[in-house]
Amino acid sequence: MSLRPYQTSAKEAIRAHYAAGERKVLLHLDTGGGKTTVFGDILKDVYNNGGRAIMVVKGRKLVDQACARLVREYVPHGVIMASHWNYRPHERIQICSIDTLVARGKETWPEADLVVIDEAHMALSPGYCELAAHYDSRGAFFLPVTATPYVTESLRHIANVVVRPITMTELIEQGYLVDAEYWVPSTPNLRNVGVRAGDYIVADLEKVMGQVQLVGDCVDAWKKICGPQPRPSLYFCVSVPHSKQVAAMFTAAGVPAAHCDADTPEREREAIIRKLGSGELSVVTNVGIFCTGVDIPPLGCVGMLRPTQSLNLYRQQAGRGSRPHAGKENFLLIDHAGNVKRHGKITEEIPYSLDGKIKKFLPGKSIVECPTHFRAFYRGEQCPECGWVPPVEVREQEIVVNDGELVRLVDEPEEDYYLRQLERQRKIYGYKRGWLFHKMKEKFGEEIAKAKCPQRTFFWR
Repeated sequence: MSLRPYQTSAKEAIRAHYAAGERKVLLHLDTGGGKTTVFGDILKDVYNNGGRAIMVVKGRKLVDQACARLVREYVPHGVIMASHWNYRPHERIQICSIDTLVARGKETWPEADLVVIDEAHMALSPGYCELAAHYDSRGAFFLPVTATPYVTESLRHIANVVVRPITMTELIEQGYLVDAEYWVPSTPNLRNVGVRAGDYIVADLEKVMGQVQLVGDCVDAWKKICGPQPRPSLYFCVSVPHSKQVAAMFTAAGVPAAHCDADTPEREREAIIRKLGSGELSVVTNVGIFCTGVDIPPLGCVGMLRPTQSLNLYRQQAGRGSRPHAGKENFLLIDHAGNVKRHGKITEEIPYSLDGKIKKFLPGKSIVECPTHFRAFYRGEQCPECGWVPPVEVREQEIVVNDGELVRLVDEPEEDYYLRQLERQRKIYGYKRGWLFHKMKEKFGEEIAKAKCPQRTFFWR
């Protein structure tokens, strides 16, 4: 398979870094941009030049997917996994599960001139750190690849520089991906949902997102937005019971739907995807198993019923709909989880660093939705459906929803408006209240900050 121009540029940039003495290069390429094609071509070069390489992934499922990808790219290889059909330890290119490598011990690890790490944003465990130290000490080159490098921990053990050959906006403009239409029919109230390990607690989410009225609204919204010719749709849910509940309500409404989870047999899962592509099914619900490693080009709608604070998870899920297909001009992103408002459009270039620092999506560039059509867009733009434009003086005329009633804020002081925006951001990302004081102090000075955010010290807080 011939490389696209930007894939060739990526490959040349990676080689240039290697030639300059930098052995750890991360390839950042969006979902659907062809990361597999790039590193598959590089692995083929390694093989043809008599070198050795390993490709490291996490879990048996991703091992099988990686094997299928390299078979598709005509790269001779073996798989280090007991009873695997492609167990060929003599091959110079090997696919390995990080868990298998750690369990067997590094004395069994194959020699490698190049270490490719797929889904590199997941390479944060002690096992990956041990692997990196082992091959780094032997002078190996590293090629971690990911579409979502937005992690809060350092990736320096596997990467020191980033190659970003093309943005998602450019991929869309050049016809390699399709853009999303953003719809926000509802936004859940997550006030009583706790946060653990940087994301919402599933048990709490299940209580909120599993409410019969919300699930019913989801089905109604899908029918209205998709219209008389429904698009193949994939919905991401909170839990297995929630996913089954959503599928059942679609079915009860006369919409052919099926549920998929990690326990669904592989053949049944593949059959469900085929039926979705052929139109036999209109909706498939799942609990995160289709975030990575699956291509469904006919997919015309992604539904979000799982609120998340993870930018990576949001973009992985949304990216399922971005692949082009015959007659497909765009895909619908129907968000009932508040993720679009939380993280912005998937084309947004959010700065990050390999040290684990991410610039959060700030309310200064906020998402608004048309009160009539529920189309979501950036403030300052207009509704693509009807041309509605939010009032110019947003601070003085912003419309908010309070217990189902529209409330207009009039003559609101700038510091109050700014504080309210900060409070929204604080709740979204779980910041402590002291963060409000420091941000207000930066903007308006200490006197106003103390008046609006008095600092109190309670030992039980």
